[in-house]
Amino acid sequence: SNLALQNFCEGGIILGGGIPVAIHELINVDEFCKRFADKGAFSNWLSQVPIAVCVNLYAPLIGAYHWGAARKGVHR
Repeated sequence: SNLALQNFCEGGIILGGGIPVAIHELINVDEFCKRFADKGAFSNWLSQVPIAVCVNLYAPLIGAYHWGAARKGVHR
């Protein structure tokens, strides 16, 4: 939630990587959202921020490809 506040992530945050993928089914969503938004004066704003878990293990490779393609001027 600190990064969401620092970067004013109105569009939402995406949790990715090996750990969120491995444990996303074990997380109590209500408790996670409650703790995520527990920031005093910012709680109301944070409670409106969408949160998602990316379970695509190839997401980093896809992102790196698109970043590299954009830098080279390659369009698909």
